[in-house]
Amino acid sequence: MGSALFWKRLHMVLFFAWVALLPPTLLWWRNSIAYVVLMSWYAIAIGHVSSWQASRAEEEATEE
Repeated sequence: MGSALFWKRLHMVLFFAWVALLPPTLLWWRNSIAYVVLMSWYAIAIGHVSSWQASRAEEEATEE
């Protein structure tokens, strides 16, 4: 789960999932507070995972 290939594929799948959710969001969920909360939590989680991955990469680069 810690490999770069896993994270690359995961982000690609999640990207396409969010692109697929774009039409329903614009058409039906525009005023849904629950959906806004979900999007906010997703953004927070992805931000933390991205930061964690960046710190791991920096740590590995300094070890060499």
